[in-house]
Amino acid sequence: MMPSMVHSKTQPHRAMKQKSFGFTLIEILLVVSLMAMVGLSIYSAFANGLKVWDRGKNLNAQEDIMIFFDRIGAELRNSFRFSKVPFYGRSQRVVFPTMVKVLPDPKMNPEENSYISQIGKVEYEFDVVKDQLIRREASYGQAIQGRFSEKGAALRGIRNIEFKYYFPDEHGELFSTQIIDDLPAAVTIEVEYFDQGGEVQKVIKTINIPLGFSEETEDESS
Repeated sequence: MMPSMVHSKTQPHRAMKQKSFGFTLIEILLVVSLMAMVGLSIYSAFANGLKVWDRGKNLNAQEDIMIFFDRIGAELRNSFRFSKVPFYGRSQRVVFPTMVKVLPDPKMNPEENSYISQIGKVEYEFDVVKDQLIRREASYGQAIQGRFSEKGAALRGIRNIEFKYYFPDEHGELFSTQIIDDLPAAVTIEVEYFDQGGEVQKVIKTINIPLGFSEETEDESS
């Protein structure tokens, strides 16, 4: 009777093993399906994130250009004729005198820590290797000595930039990409950059120089 009892216990044990093995396959299939769904969701979120990032990058490029235009616009409008710091312009480089913010000399006023305005010099030059517009600034003392402070990037990731200089004459408008020792009536700046689709976009800004206009007008009336 003992062998029969052992035999009767063995059959349910095998059935339980087979049943357990069947549930394990179903669980694996469920896990695989869930992983596929999660992977698809992650890919979709990642793809949408890239699109948003591209749009944001394009908007940031436009905002950076607008900020640059505001800054150089204020500097050019404050430009003037100054024999020790002549106006110098090329298609991708411009140097001109203007008012700059500097800390006062501690020997003259050791208690003053706020910035003051003084005559200085500003330079913008396009770096074709790094696709950056580099800006350098000089105080009055540095400008006289032909030196600059540390340089920084005014624009990054641009395709190209071009400066054009405007001189009105008796025959009408005259633009030039080169100027030495003369104050133009206006400067036109063209900035090229790539949009999110890889297309080249161009932004153009013309900045009037009040003293350039006034001195040209006086020459014409005399």
